[in-house]
Amino acid sequence: MFRIKKKNTGKQYEELVEYVYKQLSDFSGKKITVERNIKIKGKSGAFHQIDVYYQFEMNGITHKVVIECKDHKQRVEKGMVQSFKGVIDDIGNCSGIFASRNGFQSGAIEYAKYYDIELITGGEVPLLSKVITKKVKIVLPDESVIGQPFWTLMEEDNGEITGTYICVSNKTIGLFISKKCAEEVVQKTGGVVRGVCQRHLKVIIGYAKSFDVNISIILFDTSNGLSVEPKVIEDYFII
Repeated sequence: MFRIKKKNTGKQYEELVEYVYKQLSDFSGKKITVERNIKIKGKSGAFHQIDVYYQFEMNGITHKVVIECKDHKQRVEKGMVQSFKGVIDDIGNCSGIFASRNGFQSGAIEYAKYYDIELITGGEVPLLSKVITKKVKIVLPDESVIGQPFWTLMEEDNGEITGTYICVSNKTIGLFISKKCAEEVVQKTGGVVRGVCQRHLKVIIGYAKSFDVNISIILFDTSNGLSVEPKVIEDYFII
């Protein structure tokens, strides 16, 4: 949804995944370690290069998650997931997540499902909705959330919001002053209107800063939106 025009080295995708997990950890209330591009020694004595790693304590137990990131043009093959399964087994006592911007081949999907490896497909924003289902929890805004002071547009799938903010223009998230105005726009774009509480406003600001996403404050309709720097919104609207 927010594709950034830079040379593809794979590093940026890893940074994105790391960023999303750090954002989630900020809201979880748990002490969580999130690291990128580290080496972990397996039971065999071999060291494994891990793209993104996080761990946290719950009920006295340390939970570890290793994440493999692939920003390839082709869909990930079964062999890559099999190789990742070997890493998970060698490290031991950990869960695995495989993130691929352009998806997975059918064999890879079947294999991952059998061995309970979480697959994440897509770019920037789809990652958020997927990782929410893991141990780290963040509550997405529902219809009861009142804008503080903004409203925004979000994608909906089978009656549930996905975590994806609908752009009002290229790489631009709209923050509406008027809920009624947002409801008029969503009739054209699809999705639902949701209030932006303080913590979700912080997420939007942090995302815009990190990934060069624009923010537009909309008074009455999208034609009179005011492009605003994330720092300005942070200074004047975060309590």
